[in-house]
Amino acid sequence: MIQKTNNEKKIDLCIILSHFPQGGAERQTLYLIQGLLLKEYKVTLILYDANEVFYDEINQLPINIIKKNGRKKNKFLKYIENIFFIRNEIKRQKYDIIHTLLFHNGLWVRIAAWGIYKNRIVYSVRNSVEDYPKVYLFFEKVFIRYSFIVTNSKKSLNQFSKIFKTKYQNRLTNIYNGFEIERFTSQKQVFHNDQIIIGTVGRQTLQKNQIQILRVINIIKNTYKIRFSLIGDKTQNESKRISDYIALNNLSEYVQVLDAQKEIERYYKKFQIFILSSFYEGCPNVLFEAMLSKC
Repeated sequence: MIQKTNNEKKIDLCIILSHFPQGGAERQTLYLIQGLLLKEYKVTLILYDANEVFYDEINQLPINIIKKNGRKKNKFLKYIENIFFIRNEIKRQKYDIIHTLLFHNGLWVRIAAWGIYKNRIVYSVRNSVEDYPKVYLFFEKVFIRYSFIVTNSKKSLNQFSKIFKTKYQNRLTNIYNGFEIERFTSQKQVFHNDQIIIGTVGRQTLQKNQIQILRVINIIKNTYKIRFSLIGDKTQNESKRISDYIALNNLSEYVQVLDAQKEIERYYKKFQIFILSSFYEGCPNVLFEAMLSKC
């Protein structure tokens, strides 16, 4: 890490993401920025495909935000456009450190920064290495030569250690997720004696596997008095399948489907049971948020 004396300017940090939807990675980025602003850091946030910003708090922070809406419809052309946009932005302003996270961001950012930000790129990984495409490992073996990797679970850290064996171990670090503890512990719990309130939180994608919960609800709906809340981004690839299943099995009386919610802590306090149905996760925010809320 770059350290500067009190007489020198603040450390100039650039964080690069595609956009800023509801999600664990984005929430952790917000926490990171809030923490760094209390230290000697100047922060720039670049969103290279910014069709949405879910967390309004980011707009209230004293940081520089650079956004670009992608114009290309063809995926390949869009990738090229994004790489050149990122490269032009990071060449225009000489940052001390670049930070990015998630595989697709890590790929494009490190390609764009090739040759101009050697040993000044921090890439955060949130999932198991096994969850990514095989070609991912090839790129990691190339990029590790001039960047640093931060995992948020010991499992991912050990997987990377095996990939690089004895080389580049000093470029790997594990830092667990941080949470706004008071936010989730300060709300009073709400109980309903006549119903079992069940909930899950996560964008509606195949990975999150909410359809499995609905299948169980369909089986037990006549045995128990239940109410299930499914909360998460409704624009994702499983949204239609979920809504179709609810309609086909007449579950609307038992199931509430909500889009991403700003004050999610209020909903955790209503859940007596929280279900994490994902096929895979790294170190999921929602699990710890549910535990802090005493579900």
